[in-house]
Amino acid sequence: MTHKDFDLWLTSYKGAWESRDPQAAALLFTEDAHYYETPFSAPFSNRDDIYNYWSNIPRNQKNIHFTYQILAMESNVGIARWQTSFERMPSLKTVALDGILQATFDATGLCQLFEEWWHRLEGI
Repeated sequence: MTHKDFDLWLTSYKGAWESRDPQAAALLFTEDAHYYETPFSAPFSNRDDIYNYWSNIPRNQKNIHFTYQILAMESNVGIARWQTSFERMPSLKTVALDGILQATFDATGLCQLFEEWWHRLEGI
């Protein structure tokens, strides 16, 4: 996995989130991927679980804007800082998220371990 490969993966992740497409998001992960939304929650432990998690986005978020900066890429592990803003539905209050993600990839470029740490500012 190269820096460019990680950038392309993050661009696809961005596209899936901004277009509110749970299928596109799920297809970025291996069938047996582990996805940690927070360090203290149990992971989503397969592609179907990840799809179900992302299926809430079209119902709960709109006007999504995602940006990222790659901080490191070594072997098959990438680390990036990301920021997202969106309107929460149905209140239409703006939410801002700022986080770090670490993604471990298999030989085909799919993510098999996804860990993130983030903070939320709501109602801005």
